[in-house]
Amino acid sequence: MDTVLLRTYRFRYEGDIDRAILDEAGIRCVLVGDDAGGLGPHIMSVNPIRLFVAEEEAEAAQHALTEHQTGSGEDSANTDVTP
Repeated sequence: MDTVLLRTYRFRYEGDIDRAILDEAGIRCVLVGDDAGGLGPHIMSVNPIRLFVAEEEAEAAQHALTEHQTGSGEDSANTDVTP
């Protein structure tokens, strides 16, 4: 299985959020990066966190992340919060 780099992140939590979105969508992915267990976030400017997905799932992964960012997913249809 070939993988492709989908996104890079300055902070691990950003990658963790996107990984959770992809996991929920059933898309396999892996985050790669070393911030010394959170003790060296300054390392990320030289060696950012990287999110990889299987090449055949790259388009679906990009779509899932874009939908989540724009709020155009199925859940956004139920956002009426009338008091």
